[in-house]
Amino acid sequence: MTDGARSKLRFVERSMTGPVISDVNASCRPWRGFIAEIERCLDAAAERPATYAAVDKDVRRVVANRFPFSVYFRAKERRIVVLAVFHGRRNRVIWQHRT
Repeated sequence: MTDGARSKLRFVERSMTGPVISDVNASCRPWRGFIAEIERCLDAAAERPATYAAVDKDVRRVVANRFPFSVYFRAKERRIVVLAVFHGRRNRVIWQHRT
């Protein structure tokens, strides 16, 4: 894992709150795929942020392929700012309060 990927992993772990995620050990087999998919979403958003549709003003969303989660972000000049990694069935008003 590269240094960039490690920092992204720590960021994802800090950003995702709640009892399910807070006790997750990233080395556990069931979570490896989830973390890898979120990293893929982050990489895709960082490489081509404008390809993802705006869902609310300047907030864009990348939908995970194998899991019912989305990454909500804002594109800045040379970076993205992740607002939420959010389950698809949760009320979207919750992440909108983070904007």
